[in-house]
Amino acid sequence: MSRIIKMVGLMALIAAFGLASTAIASPPVPPPVEGFYIETSTIIDCFGTVTEDEAFTWTYGTGAFDVNTLTMGIGDSAAQIRYEESFEAIDGSTMFIKDFAAYSHIDSAPNLSVEKDFGFVGDVTSLVAALDESEKVGIGVVSYGYGLAGSDIGGLESICPWRVSTPGATIPATNEFITMGSTVKTGVNMFADTPAIVATKDTAATTTLSPALSHLVTGSGYGEITASMALHLQEGAGTFDGDEADFQLISETRYTQDTLAKGIIAEFSKEMKYRTSLPTISPLSTWDAVFGQ
Repeated sequence: MSRIIKMVGLMALIAAFGLASTAIASPPVPPPVEGFYIETSTIIDCFGTVTEDEAFTWTYGTGAFDVNTLTMGIGDSAAQIRYEESFEAIDGSTMFIKDFAAYSHIDSAPNLSVEKDFGFVGDVTSLVAALDESEKVGIGVVSYGYGLAGSDIGGLESICPWRVSTPGATIPATNEFITMGSTVKTGVNMFADTPAIVATKDTAATTTLSPALSHLVTGSGYGEITASMALHLQEGAGTFDGDEADFQLISETRYTQDTLAKGIIAEFSKEMKYRTSLPTISPLSTWDAVFGQ
């Protein structure tokens, strides 16, 4: 568990864009003081070849977190949002519309939002007409946990259900990593004389508010559409103080799903969502202690 809390999980996400780790009560990670705003909009109507490659990675943390060494101090937290897209349409008629936005400081909107619509009809005279598209997205949150002294309630602690003003109350150490993605492909001799397919995708990721991730893909035509999701969630018994021998893992969740449609696709619709759960726990009052509810 200590290795995961020490950002090995986050390094794995950076290296492999694979599985991840989270907790049932994982708090958001506030952004650094210096912020950013990225927005692009693309519209393409072309007969010929269309390509686009896009990559976005934001890794940040609080306190003693170091993005270069991926180390952090007790009581710190760190997060990452990663997005990758590859689009290649050869020898055909392509319509491509895409809006990309990434924000570090938000009130309610996602930190990352991507909306994409595209269609492709291959040239029947070409021997290489084909569409090959993929999209991947992932979030990661790692927290050492927080210890509350007396009525010290503020910052991240204020959003935790265990924020009662009792000495020793804690936000548990957690890991939270989730990845989602999809692909759309069609080509010559793939179930039709004329390769043709249309698809719509919507993606959203959040870490500065309650961590959440979603990916939607719909499509139809002659070809192949896939969708995948994986998560690995972990929660500790309390704050992590650096002592591997004493730390207790009390909850672990794993989930994977893969979907494939290949052939003459009349309809494909896949929506994947993840959101951190923050249960409500009411603090014990003197009235409750004496008279009950």
